[in-house]
Amino acid sequence: MSLAFIILSVVGLSVLFWKAYHHVELLKNHFWPGLILKIVSGAILGVLYYYHYGYGDTLTYFQKGTELASILSKDGFAYVDFLLGSSPEIFDSGYQNQPRALYFIKVVSVFSFLSGGNYWITSIYFSTLSFFACFYLATVLAHQFSYCKNLIAMCFLYIPSTLLWTSGIIKESVAMAVLCVLFALVIQGLFRSRITLIHTIVFIVSAWVLWKVKYYYAAIAFTSVFSMICTFLLMNHQQSIRKKKWRISVAFIIISSILLFLSTQLHPNLLIANLPEIVVKNYDAFIVRSQNGGVIIYENLEPTFYSLAYHSPKAFFSALFRPFLWEWDGAFLRAIYSLENSIILILLITSLVNIKNNNDSNTYLLTLAALFFVIVILTFLALSTPNFGTLARYKSMTMPFILLIITYRNRSLIKLTR
Repeated sequence: MSLAFIILSVVGLSVLFWKAYHHVELLKNHFWPGLILKIVSGAILGVLYYYHYGYGDTLTYFQKGTELASILSKDGFAYVDFLLGSSPEIFDSGYQNQPRALYFIKVVSVFSFLSGGNYWITSIYFSTLSFFACFYLATVLAHQFSYCKNLIAMCFLYIPSTLLWTSGIIKESVAMAVLCVLFALVIQGLFRSRITLIHTIVFIVSAWVLWKVKYYYAAIAFTSVFSMICTFLLMNHQQSIRKKKWRISVAFIIISSILLFLSTQLHPNLLIANLPEIVVKNYDAFIVRSQNGGVIIYENLEPTFYSLAYHSPKAFFSALFRPFLWEWDGAFLRAIYSLENSIILILLITSLVNIKNNNDSNTYLLTLAALFFVIVILTFLALSTPNFGTLARYKSMTMPFILLIITYRNRSLIKLTR
């Protein structure tokens, strides 16, 4: 039975890839390289945890997901009942008090069943899901910014840390997929095509999945997306706002501030009264676990908004550019992170020198929304997750947006990548 499922999975995925390739119009030359790199990255992640670390969440999620999938083979009704209710009497996952992990185990169980309980085929399913979503957003952006379409493809398909940490059987694979779909649907709806019922359903499902897997990413992404939508509608209603960038900025800042405050009501850990204490508690826990160094140190960090605000500039800077090359501790992955951060710094400097002026209000609004998303999420992550290794993993979902913001108006890079 397992062999039959493996064969069906391989054949089905091959047909899917072939048909998808022939339906691609933009970025067609990036389809196969991007897909292969994504699948290989998922396999590398598995090898890393299987044979180097010997343990890790990807292995645990797969093991639990496979155990849950075995219930489907015996009693389909019990399986569905667990998916809907999570009753420990049906399946004791050991994650009853960790809803995000439990939700992901349920997702893994579906693909584990389809793959016949094979880790590597299951990994391909997750990598494929992540790739198609990244490619979808890249093509939507390429339609919007056709002059730098290859640069967009490079940002979303070829960044090493993003490839590694958004592929395979990890929550970031699913989170990256639905995040890209959310942004792509909004950009399409606002700037390219009418919003259909299917678009709306996919948007709602994607938002729900992102919330279940990474609620803090979801809260900031929702704020960014809906601030962009509200500002766009305001620009269309008041043409005087559209004509001046500072007016667009003021409108976006006011709207995003209100929505960001409202988003703090979505989860107990995000509540204004709880947030400073939770951030500092997470920070202290990481400092204790990171005795060998490789962390961001905030002197006298306290569970107050004043203290968080005081340390926020350092947090954002560190999340964006650290670890530096001279902070490399000999670990291979740390070397990749250091090189990527150095490239970001170099690209930022060269982009400021080679900036290409663009007065398009829609482009400016998109940039504002992306900047808001990147600045808020990086600052929050660096304050609560000061360990460079963990931070690089959590930050990986923002890397395409960071590089695109920095480079999309760089005249030299645009010419180089055409």
